[in-house]
Amino acid sequence: MRWTFAFLVAAAIAAPRAHAAGAGASAPSSARVAAAPVATRTLVARLEKSGRGEVRLTQTTPDPTGGPARVDRGTLALEPPDRARIEYPGTGETLTARADGGEWLQPAARQMLRLRPEQAAEAARIWAILVGGGDAFVERKLGARRYALLPREPGAAAVDSAWIEVDAAGLPTRADLFSEALGKVTVVFAGWTFGRPRGDTAFRLSAPEGFEVIAFP
Repeated sequence: MRWTFAFLVAAAIAAPRAHAAGAGASAPSSARVAAAPVATRTLVARLEKSGRGEVRLTQTTPDPTGGPARVDRGTLALEPPDRARIEYPGTGETLTARADGGEWLQPAARQMLRLRPEQAAEAARIWAILVGGGDAFVERKLGARRYALLPREPGAAAVDSAWIEVDAAGLPTRADLFSEALGKVTVVFAGWTFGRPRGDTAFRLSAPEGFEVIAFP
């Protein structure tokens, strides 16, 4: 489902709320940056300093029936400690996640799905683990500007591994996410920008008139 891999994308590239020992949600900014793996440390530092990051993304997901892969283009916005928003201009879909829940707006179906706090929290948990939360993942350098995040216990996380490439400045340019459910999902990032946070309201959606509001299953 789009919600699943969309927030795995966010999970793979940044989590200022690292859960490593001594680096919880209330830890100083320097501790959160130090807890992040090398692959995402620059991004985490930029998010901590500015409060908001945005990037264009091109997302390629395999067809489980063996047909052509699906390609989606959109934008991702992140604000510490737990806000994420992904928009797909081609379909008009928008997804948000916060500590108290989230929404998935689907214009084609004229509906909006509401995420419960525990569903959004699961996205945040994955997000945090993939950037070095605790001892769940091991980071390995694969070459110049290329890293792999591998789980210590197979099957304990929503992804089997995440392979991340960064540019000369240290910002992610590509993430390959591998999972049993989805196969390999590839996301290419372009045009990172950073600025002041917009706050909670920028990550909260309301259903347009005539849309059905449904609880996410």
